[in-house]
Amino acid sequence: MHYPIKAQFKAFADDQRGAIAIEYALIAVAMFLAIIASFPSVSSAVKGKFLSIGGYFASI
Repeated sequence: MHYPIKAQFKAFADDQRGAIAIEYALIAVAMFLAIIASFPSVSSAVKGKFLSIGGYFASI
């Protein structure tokens, strides 16, 4: 069944199913960043892990 592009875009814009999941994900990320920022030892460990992953991808 073909819908006009305008109708498909409106249906997509009106769909609220993923909004709650995105909101919870943003809250979880904010909490994670607050915890990481409050503990310097954990912060340096996470920073080191991201740097090693970045170095891996840079070498590919």
